[in-house]
Amino acid sequence: MNKISVVIPTIWRGNNLVEFLSRLENSNRVGEVIIIDNSPSEKNIDLSIFTKVRHVKMDENIYVNPSWNLGTELANYDIVALGQDDILLQLDFLEDIIISDSTIIGISESCYKDDCRYEPKLIDALDRNWGFGTFILYNKKSYHTIPNELKIWYGDDFLFKKFTNRKVIINLPMYKKVSITSDMSEFDQTKRNDETFWKSLNII
Repeated sequence: MNKISVVIPTIWRGNNLVEFLSRLENSNRVGEVIIIDNSPSEKNIDLSIFTKVRHVKMDENIYVNPSWNLGTELANYDIVALGQDDILLQLDFLEDIIISDSTIIGISESCYKDDCRYEPKLIDALDRNWGFGTFILYNKKSYHTIPNELKIWYGDDFLFKKFTNRKVIINLPMYKKVSITSDMSEFDQTKRNDETFWKSLNII
């Protein structure tokens, strides 16, 4: 069974990161967890307790989309998952998941509802729904590098458009404290720049 490289950019604001890392550590399918550390300050958790974690410290905040690009480049395994530092989910579904070269898998919006029950399965995705990009899976060799001009927003939109076989996972309860980092006011101008560039791409 192919192992999975999980990429998580962070500036250490996610309250559930330690629990998420513990779940990843205990998953047989996860081979490594690549932490892209974009924080100018010291990390507030001890990563040495996790044997699968690779800590990549950046000199400055390169933001989430460039972190996804870097993490994918550094990944040692064929299957890559892009995660966030403010989510929690059960990982048993990873044991049986199969990802072809052209496939991208995200999370259905229905997974964030309070009445969602754990019976995960894949269905076709017609559009990039809200919450799709909180946990994305794909084959590394099929990855499409996100333009460097897109720093925070539209990375999942770009990937969704570039992959031809698009799936979402349903019946997978998700916890996410929405946009705990990207909603910070200091990133407002960067997000406006993202929006301007995304519109200029005119990707259908």
